[in-house]
Amino acid sequence: MKNLGIIATLIYLIGIIMGLYLKISIVFLLCFIFTISIIFLFPKLNKKMIFIFTIIILITSLYSKYRCILFEQKYKDIDDVKLTGKVVNIESKNDYTVTYKVKVKKLNNLMNFSGTNIIIKVKKNNKINLKLGDIVQVDGNITKPEVRRNYNGFDYKKYLNSKNIYTVIEAKNIKTIKENNTLNILYIKNTIINRIESTLTETNSSICLALIIGYKADISDDINEYFTDSNLLHLLAISGIHVTYINITINYILRRFGKRTSKILNIIFLCIYMILTNSIPSVFRACIMQIMILISGLLHKKSDLFTNISISALILLILNPLAIYNIGFIFSYVGTISIIMFNTYIKKCFDYLEIKTSGKLSMQIPKDKNIVGLAIDTIYNKVKEIVIVTLSANILLIPLSMYIFNSFPFTFIISNLLVQPILSYIIIISIIQIIISIFSIKLASIFSIFTNIIIEFFIQVVRFCSRIPFSKLIVTTPSIVTLVLIYFTISIFVFLDKRKLLNEHNIYIFLKKIRRVIKISIVFTIIIIFTTVSIYIKCNTGDLKIFFIDVGQGEICLKS
Repeated sequence: MKNLGIIATLIYLIGIIMGLYLKISIVFLLCFIFTISIIFLFPKLNKKMIFIFTIIILITSLYSKYRCILFEQKYKDIDDVKLTGKVVNIESKNDYTVTYKVKVKKLNNLMNFSGTNIIIKVKKNNKINLKLGDIVQVDGNITKPEVRRNYNGFDYKKYLNSKNIYTVIEAKNIKTIKENNTLNILYIKNTIINRIESTLTETNSSICLALIIGYKADISDDINEYFTDSNLLHLLAISGIHVTYINITINYILRRFGKRTSKILNIIFLCIYMILTNSIPSVFRACIMQIMILISGLLHKKSDLFTNISISALILLILNPLAIYNIGFIFSYVGTISIIMFNTYIKKCFDYLEIKTSGKLSMQIPKDKNIVGLAIDTIYNKVKEIVIVTLSANILLIPLSMYIFNSFPFTFIISNLLVQPILSYIIIISIIQIIISIFSIKLASIFSIFTNIIIEFFIQVVRFCSRIPFSKLIVTTPSIVTLVLIYFTISIFVFLDKRKLLNEHNIYIFLKKIRRVIKISIVFTIIIIFTTVSIYIKCNTGDLKIFFIDVGQGEICLKS
């Protein structure tokens, strides 16, 4: 079956959602009702496949529920614990603490913690500098991760679940038992971080490391704020464009090995790269999709983008079903699906506009193909490409952004137009900087003069974008029903277009048939709007609402 990968992923996703939000008894009941209904309503359907899909939903629901129970068992406040483990990542830094992700080897002789990931919070006054791969011994207290206490607030517990992290330890004492001096992935990552930090300025090195290996611990609050306010925070997350440029660089280095050998070596490198970047969802998706394209090339098969993205999501969710809580996972997959679905449509719209305006929108190359003409045409095509990709990605992302972040990215096209062309060069230059720094610090220091200049320019452009008036509009949180209706409407338009029903002739005939209904609907809509507004004004005159907000160490009264 051509779409088996897509169907399997959707079934698996349904199973996870049912397992996380419903009781198992209700899941069994719904699956039974669904199976019986489908068999009676559609007797010609393959009954074997229906039973297989039902079993997958049940197993997935049980699996996701089991993972939740595993996490819940470890959510206990335990004082005076002694932990031995390996530092696998530096999560964040601030003025007071450094947060490490540690893989547990031993914790108070509790076997259920062995092999799990735990967050260790170390105060800076400890003056200990841990490196990735170091074996450490920690004395401290286990504290329960904070849950969401206010409407639409941050749920730290779910955030840790999505990253496969079990609990948090506040460290009292910490010491290094064994330093990482072995040649492994973490040692290589340490080397890259140290070399880049020693050759670039503090701010520029943080950008370089975030773009290439996903290391964001040293990014300052100011830089984060610039990227957030300019609707460009996604650029700091490694995605398809980063992996593509890295892939191009590796292909160039391996070009002499022949196509088949270079593809195999490229697959091996992408697997190593996933480990190097801690397999964050956006990197995992991009790498798995790229690996599947390379495997298709080796097998002389045609690669399908929807199948590739479905299988990458399926693998990721099998490894950690709770990854669906991860905002990076949601935005990475929704954005990519949106680009795949709408890129062609928007390109057709541009082509249609160019034809209607007799080519005035497109900069034609002069017949003599002079340098100016070529440059203008290249710039136009690049701008057109960025606008098409940005618009197509945001069709599905904007409703999500409004729901999760209560914001509408008003200037996202302008920001991307200004920054995307520079980003391409920065990724390539950062890769070169890392490669040179591994082999020679002196050469890297010389090359860093150029790297510092271009990254500094990049930051200033992002800063400018963050200061554009109305760059981000704050909106009220849309309801789940509104969100479902938006995506349902988009799905209908896509379905109609796929069926060749969405054209000028069919739309004209349809509107002609229902024009009386439209007129009546408009009148009733106006009446309903005026009535609703008048009732709202009347009911809210002299009204006072007081909301009590939980802030952890007291309460706030919000009058409205």
